[in-house]
Amino acid sequence: MTNAMTDKQTESTDWQKIRDRLARVQEALNATENISAKLAQTILDQRARDLARVPDETPDTSEIIEIIKFQLCGERFALETRFVREVITVEDITPVPFSQEHLVGVTNLRGEVLAVMDLSRLFELTSKNGDQKKTVIVLGKDRVEFGVLVDHTDEVTTLHLSKILAPPASFAGAAQENLRGVTNDALLVVDGDSLMADERLYIDDTD
Repeated sequence: MTNAMTDKQTESTDWQKIRDRLARVQEALNATENISAKLAQTILDQRARDLARVPDETPDTSEIIEIIKFQLCGERFALETRFVREVITVEDITPVPFSQEHLVGVTNLRGEVLAVMDLSRLFELTSKNGDQKKTVIVLGKDRVEFGVLVDHTDEVTTLHLSKILAPPASFAGAAQENLRGVTNDALLVVDGDSLMADERLYIDDTD
């Protein structure tokens, strides 16, 4: 009799534990659902705020210039594309006797004579590739003015004016005059207006 009662009590106690365990599991599931719902709502609220946020400062397009990058004697240069008419490859450049030191010679550009200048001489740079340059950047505003020899051109991209720092002290004289500045990654930005106005880069055809 006693043993039978004990078995019934044990059986009753076991069922109660199961009920309690199920209740705790259900409570945990409910809590998880509540947390997930709150987290989802928080994420949605944050996305709404992000979409509604107005940028603190709209980029001023007048402070951004388009540039073409090129290599010259191991240095990286850039020039505003508004001064560039085209980029060509030349095979023959005819020297001009008794000409200014910056003039390499002249070449044929679709039937017209194009004076080709060497910026490495103007900037007093030492060429690392001898005289094998064949890439010419043809410069001019309203019309073709002259070409400049470079090792090769790279990409056309944009540059914010705030990224241009003062020209390096290592460049002096004509180089300093014709440089707009340098960026943090050592890109030398040529001053197109100064370069186009430099009389040393024009052929004197007066008698």
